[in-house]
Amino acid sequence: MTLRNEALGAVFVLLSVLGAPATAADAITVGDVSWTRTAASAVLANSVASRTWAITPTPTGDSVATTALARVGEANLVASPSNEFTMALGPLVVDSSEFRLSSLTAAARSDGITATFVFEPLAAAGLPIGVSIVRDVTLYENVGVFEVTTTLRNRSPLPILLSAYSLDEIHAANPSAPAEVHAYVGGSDWRDDFRHVTLESGDFDDEGEMVRFGADSGWFFVTERRGGAASRVGRSAARTWAGADFARDLFDLGPLATDPPNYNRLENPLYPVPIRARRILPFTDLRLGRIATGAYAGGAEQAPTAYVGYLVRYRQKPFPRQVLLNSFHPWSHGADFNATTMQTQANVAATLGIDTIVLDDQWQGGPGGESGDWQWDAERFPGADPASGKPADIAGYFAAKGLKLGLWMSPAEFNGASHAFQQHPEWGCIPIGLVTSQVPDDAGLGVWDMTNPDLRAYLSAAVDRMIADWGVSYFKFDFQAWVDCLLHDYNDDEEAFAGWVESLKDAHPDVTFTFDETNDQRMYAFESVARGPSWFDNAHAHSLPDGTRVSAPSQILHDVWMAAPWIPPSTLGVGLFDNGTLDAGYSADFLLPAAALTHMTFWTDLTKLSAEDRATTAWWLGWYHDNAAALGGLVYRLTGEDPWDGTAAVAFQPWDPAGDRGFLFAFRQAGAQPVARLQGLVAGHQYSLTNVRDGSVLGAFSAEALAAGALDLSALGASSAVVLAVAAE
Repeated sequence: MTLRNEALGAVFVLLSVLGAPATAADAITVGDVSWTRTAASAVLANSVASRTWAITPTPTGDSVATTALARVGEANLVASPSNEFTMALGPLVVDSSEFRLSSLTAAARSDGITATFVFEPLAAAGLPIGVSIVRDVTLYENVGVFEVTTTLRNRSPLPILLSAYSLDEIHAANPSAPAEVHAYVGGSDWRDDFRHVTLESGDFDDEGEMVRFGADSGWFFVTERRGGAASRVGRSAARTWAGADFARDLFDLGPLATDPPNYNRLENPLYPVPIRARRILPFTDLRLGRIATGAYAGGAEQAPTAYVGYLVRYRQKPFPRQVLLNSFHPWSHGADFNATTMQTQANVAATLGIDTIVLDDQWQGGPGGESGDWQWDAERFPGADPASGKPADIAGYFAAKGLKLGLWMSPAEFNGASHAFQQHPEWGCIPIGLVTSQVPDDAGLGVWDMTNPDLRAYLSAAVDRMIADWGVSYFKFDFQAWVDCLLHDYNDDEEAFAGWVESLKDAHPDVTFTFDETNDQRMYAFESVARGPSWFDNAHAHSLPDGTRVSAPSQILHDVWMAAPWIPPSTLGVGLFDNGTLDAGYSADFLLPAAALTHMTFWTDLTKLSAEDRATTAWWLGWYHDNAAALGGLVYRLTGEDPWDGTAAVAFQPWDPAGDRGFLFAFRQAGAQPVARLQGLVAGHQYSLTNVRDGSVLGAFSAEALAAGALDLSALGASSAVVLAVAAE
């Protein structure tokens, strides 16, 4: 035990309840996943990887430490017993060696096994009676990733301050393994370089949400957190870890910073002196978060392969791979955003293969319909009857055309004129949310206190009503703003929102919930990606550092290039046919393949498409619908130069490792042809390549030739693309 920041308060009461967990052996098997428990150890394993814990009796109770993490057939990555966690609680820094194991159980689930470790502090740890740490470790079938969630339970009569913690730790067998850190800045409008990569060779403590240790083999941590200074990964000697350090934060400006390139975040200028910490009130729990700890072998590309396989199969909330038209571009809040305009769009959308039309901000409004009330604006969209639950006539028009209805919402914010706020001002975030509600804005900038259970119940009922009565199958959630509310800090607000979304997905598994991630300090990256797709960019005509304006297609390719391979690009909602791109010399056969890699969303007046472009669009949308599932997971990035400048060629490889098949997307811009070196192929296998657009067969190639870049792409002209199906023979 070490003391930390004694000025924060007195040392906690030095008490603990001693006992001993049962030591009877047990075993569980689900598919290829197995759990074996003895008095001295526990092993959670499947056909891909295994993790072993040593259980050591001591005079004060059993201690637990990770002693092995390995891929099947590969060397153990753990050098010596590893702590499960480290925490800064008040003035103390404690780790799992200062806790005893009070309970260890395992439970089968339909797709794997969850082991639950309950830790209680030893008397010497200096923590009050009633504090415990609960860690759930889940291993699913056929993936090399251990999903770990941690909860701090405070059953004591004292509040506890938590300023930092690790979510998982590995005492590395190779303490000098190279490390690759990925830190994400949420909000493509705020920062175009929304992923920052740092290579580390020694000890470090970096901002980051993903860290990979090793070269061709090793281990990685991915924390299900948004970007920000509080998200940390690091190495100290042989101890590797990932977690959070809230003392690095000062304040989140939330809705007060709305103009790029301003950040919403303010970092603590006095660090390491802590200003902010999480407060766990008496008799409450704090969920510390989820981390994916994985082992990989066979090349660096196998690390994201392992993670994305886990993400899309088990963690990410399923959502339909659909094609959208969103009203925000080009109509925004203008007078042309109305039922007549959107009916005209529906007439064309139905002929192209578009699935859903999303009515953005200002579908709601009027007396009883402001943001917070969520009723139709009767002037823009007539026909609704709130008393009977009847939707505006536009909903029936879409349905008659075979189109689904999507709606914009700002569930975390409200308009001050809304009936909901007038009747329940106590639901507002006091004082900041009430102050911001005075800022003039169409939708309103008042911020709800998402930790309020009555508010969440009201919002859930509103969503339920829109689904049941209006047939809404898609929601675009906007204006997530995290602010401090009396006893709750903005981290509590964020986590309450994320948990609320989880409950919506559980209640409505066939409905898509997407999140506007254009601003900093929302939910991007992994907290958002685990829950579904995003609205990622508001305008694709951004600027290079030298002030040069880039094209919309270059921005789309840049967004995909920055996300892959750790984040499936299929979660990125970026605009298709926006800002006059078809009139700027880019063909539909160039733009549609780029969009097919994303959460495909049209930003255009469909009535202005030429007959030729309509035919090309319909073909690609048909192909997309046939292949969308194969595009929704792992995508390798095959080229190393950022395509943002409009000249660099770029290539991507959506890939199914289990099926040993996928696609090659190659794009030439204004510069040289791409050289695509395929990844993840099986040595010795032969692969056939077919052009999906015209059906021509390029021939058979060995895995080794494709990995070496032997594929000839010289036929690509400027601003052109090719999509090739790649399949093992």
